[in-house]
Amino acid sequence: MNDFFRVCSWINLIVLLILLTGGCAYISEKAPIGYGPRTFSSPIAGVNRVRVRVVVMDERSDKSDKVSHKSEVLSDPSSKETAMITATRSVPMTVCRALERELENSGYILGTGGAVVQVKLERFYNEWVTGFFFGSAVANFRMTVTVLSDKDTAKQFYVTSINGTGIHKNCQLASGANAGMALTSALTQGMHRLMGDSRFSASIME
Repeated sequence: MNDFFRVCSWINLIVLLILLTGGCAYISEKAPIGYGPRTFSSPIAGVNRVRVRVVVMDERSDKSDKVSHKSEVLSDPSSKETAMITATRSVPMTVCRALERELENSGYILGTGGAVVQVKLERFYNEWVTGFFFGSAVANFRMTVTVLSDKDTAKQFYVTSINGTGIHKNCQLASGANAGMALTSALTQGMHRLMGDSRFSASIME
């Protein structure tokens, strides 16, 4: 009799785990997206007298805060998309604050009357790559950056396209937390590439 109840307990536990993990695939989640600013050995000379403001234009096909999705079974490539994964705050605002933080850390003054950094946000999304036991979160960040004069926006001093990719491996679940890790890496890589371009800094100083 004790063996019977023991077997029943195990069966109930297995059924409960299936319901919990399967049910989670249909519940929307938030993806916490952070940012890791660069570290500097020395500030750029003269930037503490330069004013700059950031304008982000959302050019994504889906302008909502959706940044990924869940799937029924992460290890199954044919598994269908289920619930949405959304950013914890506005996607354009997330991008804007990351760039503003970099500019402030570089010594620039945020404000009007100087340069305008115009960002056209084209993609910021995480996809899932399936594996045998585990999957990976693979995020892509893409933007076009133009530096203009705040006094005459017809003057363009700099134009470039920036891409960032973030990969978070060994994911058991298509969760907001795992998507957030990959999205954070993609955003950080893209911003570091932009700020590492000496032509970008020179164009702001013009």
